[in-house]
Amino acid sequence: MDGLITLLVPVITGIFALAAILLKEHKARKKSQNELEQAKAELSFSRTAMDFGAFMEEWEETYEEMNNLMATTNVDRILISRAWNGKADPKWTTAVFQMRQGKQEPISYVHFELDEDYVNRLREITIRNTSYWVVDEMPESYLKDIYDTEGVKATMWAILDEKDGSNGSKAITYCSFATHNAELMDTPTITKCKIVVGRLKGIAANFYKK
Repeated sequence: MDGLITLLVPVITGIFALAAILLKEHKARKKSQNELEQAKAELSFSRTAMDFGAFMEEWEETYEEMNNLMATTNVDRILISRAWNGKADPKWTTAVFQMRQGKQEPISYVHFELDEDYVNRLREITIRNTSYWVVDEMPESYLKDIYDTEGVKATMWAILDEKDGSNGSKAITYCSFATHNAELMDTPTITKCKIVVGRLKGIAANFYKK
């Protein structure tokens, strides 16, 4: 009996070791498959997001309202972007629409990699709808580096739309209003931005029904 047990121990140990290897490989394949599905979904969302940028330019009334916002306040840059949120933390964001005042050069924010600070700001606006930040008060981060490089002094972000993707992921469309003016953005300016946000939400809701 003791001899049989002696023979079975390495066999059983081997079986458990093999099972552990197979389980690990299964999890790796599952993770790889999930990442592939998410990548495919992101490409689909990205194509739709780019279409939204072109679609926005056709909405003359809202476009003119954004122009008027810039003409009557110190807001001088408006971006509409799309990023991932949900089951997996967002890794990139893409600006699908840009409106800049004066001689600002448009910067291509395509698949801009996000750090923890940026991800937390996205989570914040999904809860609060809008958030306002002064750049000098922001912690060191990718976003602060960009704002400092561009000379942005303050910004207000707002959520426009959230859509579920495959694999439990969620794509969010959001906009940001920024100023390069040292006087920052006062309460009436932020209120005017929120009015524009309301119009943009309506456009996004109608567009993403397609």
